[in-house]
Amino acid sequence: MEGAPPVPMVVRNLVVVMTGTPRNSGPPEIGTYPMADARQVPQDAVIKVFFSKPVDALDGHDFILSDSRGKQVPARIDQIGAGTWGLFADQVLLHAGETYTARLKAGVCDLFHNCTSNDLSWRFTTAKEAAQAAGDTNIPMGFAVPHQNANRNAVAALTRRAHGTRTDRSH
Repeated sequence: MEGAPPVPMVVRNLVVVMTGTPRNSGPPEIGTYPMADARQVPQDAVIKVFFSKPVDALDGHDFILSDSRGKQVPARIDQIGAGTWGLFADQVLLHAGETYTARLKAGVCDLFHNCTSNDLSWRFTTAKEAAQAAGDTNIPMGFAVPHQNANRNAVAALTRRAHGTRTDRSH
């Protein structure tokens, strides 16, 4: 399966607060895979959300995948990178040529209890043929939120506006 490690693994985050450093009081910035409105997504895709800082554990109530009829796809949610969480559909292969909706519910909090205030949802369509499938399945190191094109930047900007925060990328 795409994105699955070859051996069992556990991912944990720990935050060490350094005296005298400014504290980021905004909610985490969020990115998604696949991107909103993506087409030709591999049928074995692991649906992902990327966070700019550590967040509390996600589960099947926070991160949901629905098929084109609105039926929730049974899945398991696991942390698969420092700032990356993956949704692994129980059926492994999503249906060819189907449009799915992924949703991350509001209330996802970082470890300092700065929480998102709006749901984030996006739609994508799987490829009809495996040979047509395309997507960047990389998991970024640390808490980088991938911004590969204007569409993903728009999702990140919407997330920041919804929370009334600004992201300073000068560091």
